[in-house]
Amino acid sequence: MSLISTFSKVFEKLVHTRLLNHLNKNSTLISAQYGFRENHSTSHAILKLLAEVTRHFENREPAVGVFCDLSKAFDRVHHNILCDKLEAYGVRGVPLDWFRSYLSDRYQFVQITGSRSDLLKSRFGVPQGSILGPLLFIVYVNDIVDHIHTASPTLYADDTTLLFGGPQLGLENRISDSIISLQSWLSSNNLLFNSEKSFVVQFLPHNKQPLSLSLSQLGIKESSSVSFLGLTLDQHLSWAEHINKLCSRLSKASFALRTLSSLLSQNLMIMVYHGCFSSIMAYGVEAWGGSTHSTRVFIRQKTAVRIIMNMPSLASCRGQFRALKILTLPSLYIFKTIIYVYKNRNIFQTVGSQHRYSTRHGEDLLTPQHRLTFTEREASCAGILFYNKLPKSLKICNKRCFERVLKDFLINNEFYNFKEFYDFCVNN
Repeated sequence: MSLISTFSKVFEKLVHTRLLNHLNKNSTLISAQYGFRENHSTSHAILKLLAEVTRHFENREPAVGVFCDLSKAFDRVHHNILCDKLEAYGVRGVPLDWFRSYLSDRYQFVQITGSRSDLLKSRFGVPQGSILGPLLFIVYVNDIVDHIHTASPTLYADDTTLLFGGPQLGLENRISDSIISLQSWLSSNNLLFNSEKSFVVQFLPHNKQPLSLSLSQLGIKESSSVSFLGLTLDQHLSWAEHINKLCSRLSKASFALRTLSSLLSQNLMIMVYHGCFSSIMAYGVEAWGGSTHSTRVFIRQKTAVRIIMNMPSLASCRGQFRALKILTLPSLYIFKTIIYVYKNRNIFQTVGSQHRYSTRHGEDLLTPQHRLTFTEREASCAGILFYNKLPKSLKICNKRCFERVLKDFLINNEFYNFKEFYDFCVNN
């Protein structure tokens, strides 16, 4: 961890803003990179990968994900290579000299219980804990996609995932060629591919048999599940394994709530709920919230609400979510998917765009054609289905108040499942 003065951080912030503006103005950063970028998050990376897997399912094609792990990637950045890349992206003259100076003549040491090692000059790596470090790293790996032509990459900083799909014929060769090309690029950029923590996962519907792949010569193990940006993806995308782990974490959070219930007021208990329970439950819910296994998480949520309200273990929670102004899990999934679609609605077509005459549902978003009910659980498709059912008075809200009004609508109606939401919207 780099020790950086306050003045240096202020100066770094100014340089960061200028460099980022330059990169954005010239559309330099690849769209597949979701790390350390404004309006990009782990959720966006997860949903992008899941949308592509769903598309392959719809096309009756195999989908194979290669989840790559890089060893100490931030510490292995070669300063000369980084400066060469900055120059290639248009950073030249005095600014480039500044970056060379910024990266050079840094020293490191180790201190343990008062004992301190000798200073050692840092020849590699970007300063961790700095403001510029993350941006410089994504610049460093920005050209990775130029060396992978047969896969769809998804990157979050150093987390690199390659998704392969299409005809089964030649798929294994395409995977092998891409991994060899990736390893070659990593080697030439002083980065280390960690085969022990890299996995191949075949995504397939329940009624399909896995392909016979021979990738052992590349040192990558095949697995039935993998951890990806905090979520556990299984090969059928059933979310059973992820929800097992999530329920275990939520049970521990409920125990903490129960322990504190006799010591804290209800207002403080709600704060603890949002900090220790809801934050865990809500992460990635737009990806797994449509799973049939999600009812187990909802049961854990109701347990937490009973603890906050000091209710018997079998008492009904109807009305309590509204009283606490907490979204039920189904409502949280509806909220997250609708907001995802609403913020990206410019990429979706409306019903009215398909013909010239005006219709009652002309402003509704066009639901993607699909043959699998599985597709309806994918975030964009689910969000469109939910959005189209919203009352018109809610859909005409302006951008500033839409999110707040939608949340109030979902809290006040306290939906326990998706059928309740659809029935209410149809009847009102």
